[in-house]
Amino acid sequence: MTDHGDAQASTEGGYGPERVVEALIVGGGVSGIGASIRLRRDAGLRDVLILERAEALGGTWLHNTYPGCACDIPSLLYSYEFAPNPDWRRVFAGQAEIRDYLQRVAREHDVPARTVFGADVLEASWDEPAQLWRLRTTKGRFAAPILLFGPGPLHEPRIPDVPGLDTFTGTSFHSARWDHDHDLTGKRVAVVGTGPSAIQFVPEIAPKVARMTVLQRTPGWLIPKLDWPTTALERWIYRRLPGAHAVARRAQWVFSDLLLKLYADHRLARLLNLLGRAHLRAVVRDPELRRALTPDYAFGCKRILLSNSFYPALQRDNVELVPYGIREVRENAVVAADGSVHEVDTIIWGTGFFVSDLPFTERIRGRDGRTLAQTWAGNPSAYLGTSVAGFPNAFMLFGPNIGTVSAFPMLEGQLNHVTAAVRAMRERGLTSVEMKPDVLRDYKAGVDERLAGSTWNAGGCTSYYMDATGTNYSVYPGTMRELVREGARFDVGVYDTRSAQVPDPSDHHGETGREVAAAG
Repeated sequence: MTDHGDAQASTEGGYGPERVVEALIVGGGVSGIGASIRLRRDAGLRDVLILERAEALGGTWLHNTYPGCACDIPSLLYSYEFAPNPDWRRVFAGQAEIRDYLQRVAREHDVPARTVFGADVLEASWDEPAQLWRLRTTKGRFAAPILLFGPGPLHEPRIPDVPGLDTFTGTSFHSARWDHDHDLTGKRVAVVGTGPSAIQFVPEIAPKVARMTVLQRTPGWLIPKLDWPTTALERWIYRRLPGAHAVARRAQWVFSDLLLKLYADHRLARLLNLLGRAHLRAVVRDPELRRALTPDYAFGCKRILLSNSFYPALQRDNVELVPYGIREVRENAVVAADGSVHEVDTIIWGTGFFVSDLPFTERIRGRDGRTLAQTWAGNPSAYLGTSVAGFPNAFMLFGPNIGTVSAFPMLEGQLNHVTAAVRAMRERGLTSVEMKPDVLRDYKAGVDERLAGSTWNAGGCTSYYMDATGTNYSVYPGTMRELVREGARFDVGVYDTRSAQVPDPSDHHGETGREVAAAG
């Protein structure tokens, strides 16, 4: 791995001074914070820099501040393996507590001092002769031989292009950009969507609004959330006896992995439909409402919803469930797909995020000049969700087919792979490693084959797990334990590698000085 030194003052490109570091990380959420720490701790890098467009670290847990925002993963599973947290206040932690945990871990590992805030990446491109990634941002120009990017799949809000939206005279906002200055008291509110965010904020705001219309395009399987405050005694035990904390975490991990094994066969997953139906029958009294809330697909085909308060909120006198999506927006109303008109003052969009078509993929260009979006052409693929052919030394975090129960184990698996790759570069004197196209094709074919009979693929639903080509681009086909182990088994042979070599004077095709030559 070539030492690029302290080339802090290059002005190449006419965009001001260029800062060159050992590794750049785009995004300061769960992935970026973890990557900054692991690259320095496990890969031997010293000069690692995060580019974060916000003014603070936290990613999803910084931006999503809607009422009731909380994790739907048990808290014990929702932490870095190198920074276990014995002090979670609830079985399922809330947004503020998770944000505070992430920022505390970041401070303890000196991450904020290694972050440029307010730096929105405008373009990232691979410079083949220099063997560098060059980035143009709103805070200047940066370069590094190693690039990690974790822009986050639950970060860029998606508001559907609904006819008439620009004519609406009331207030409209996405749940991920909650308008805390807008008082909902006494308002007529339309909530579009009944996904993981909506089921959390609907019960919180329902008591204060005059009228709420909830537009549901497709119902989701919902089960009780086994959530309660942790006790001081529990937290004391976990602090004093780290082994007890590790055992409890492992128990949740094993249970979650068992569920993943069940989801691997859609026929077995449908047995869990009985659980969802039993919960509906126990909580929802009105048969018509119960029918509207009953999915017709296998349990787990879409993201499972956890709530103790959503069904009761829908049965309030001031709340109406409309079992149709939105068709049109008027000056003071929303029109559902069945043609019904509902007058409202406020529209809250619980319509999810850009996932397979992340905007950042339009801004990063690989060795051949094509963007990542062009390379994928609507069908994302990456080795271990991390490496893409044509993008040397670039590692995506939370990439394609990496999704499992908790973001933290999936990140651990990826960072095991990335840190091993960087160590191999340093040990072998490599300037770049680039995923072999045939290895990636075989890997993706294996993933697709394993997912073919799963509830995510064959469960009878349409979900955000599927891309524009109808392929599952999101879910990892194995367990969390398998993912972590697979990431740890690093094989440099899956990459084309290059090293800096002094050219033979008789080779008139080489460049003056040094050329980049294939080393493997």
